[in-house]
Amino acid sequence: MIITHPGGSLLHADSHAGEQSDLAKATSLALAIERHWGFGGSGLLWDGVSAADIWRAPADLRERVEAHLREAQDKALVTIRANRNVLETLAERLLRVRDMSGWDIERLEQDIMASNEDTPSTEAASGGQNTCLEI
Repeated sequence: MIITHPGGSLLHADSHAGEQSDLAKATSLALAIERHWGFGGSGLLWDGVSAADIWRAPADLRERVEAHLREAQDKALVTIRANRNVLETLAERLLRVRDMSGWDIERLEQDIMASNEDTPSTEAASGGQNTCLEI
């Protein structure tokens, strides 16, 4: 989980939940890119190194996995910042109603975007990248 403060900088990346944490899952994916799926610097090599065993992997592999994680974090922060209004409104609504369907969230996003038509688009705010909030 990534949380930002009003200035937009990173406050917290939840990594203390063990194997079920978002960071553990992201590490497993980044490690799979490098060692299981043949997309990394290791070529077509496959081995059984898991995220739990990452510290036994060579330093260059750990650095590449870290680079994948930092790139993903940077992209997530761009998306969060570009969709801040939607995310804050969604959080406020969830505090009130406690439960929303995917359709409810999409409708809320459409309503927010329609009310913001007079302001710069999220695409312009994100440097031209498509940062539509994925549900």
